[in-house]
Amino acid sequence: MQGSISSTTCHVVYAFLVTTLIGLLQVKYQNKNVSPFETHPSTIQTFVMTMCSYSLATVGKSITKKYDANCSKIFGHVSTISGALSSVSLAVIFLKTSLSSLIMFIIWAILFATMARYLYQKIYQWFYQMSANAVVQVLDLYTSFMRRRSSMEQHRFQV
Repeated sequence: MQGSISSTTCHVVYAFLVTTLIGLLQVKYQNKNVSPFETHPSTIQTFVMTMCSYSLATVGKSITKKYDANCSKIFGHVSTISGALSSVSLAVIFLKTSLSSLIMFIIWAILFATMARYLYQKIYQWFYQMSANAVVQVLDLYTSFMRRRSSMEQHRFQV
């Protein structure tokens, strides 16, 4: 795919961003009696949940890559969305005003909506393909059963 960013590049960028932001958080909260867990509990919870989903989706993508290309793509998109949200959730802690936090949230929401729409299309295509394959298999089984039944009836009448 020309013009797209490889997943390895995305993983490197997320690793760099998260590591840098965590380092900056340590500097910001050193020599203070509070931690980001106390001052921004929902943001930290969002970060932890999205990092877990990022990790699981990345593993899911690598496992399904050999067997199901569509499923692997879905895991890839979930990984991208989760990685982006985890980075944004840490970056929001550094924003001073609620307006800048709102702007950051709106930018991420637009990215999320775009990716979610694409992900929905991929899931729909995958589900449609799996359903169509299941219907074809059921029809093949039915046809095979009917042929055997017809063959047995013809054999019975010949004897």
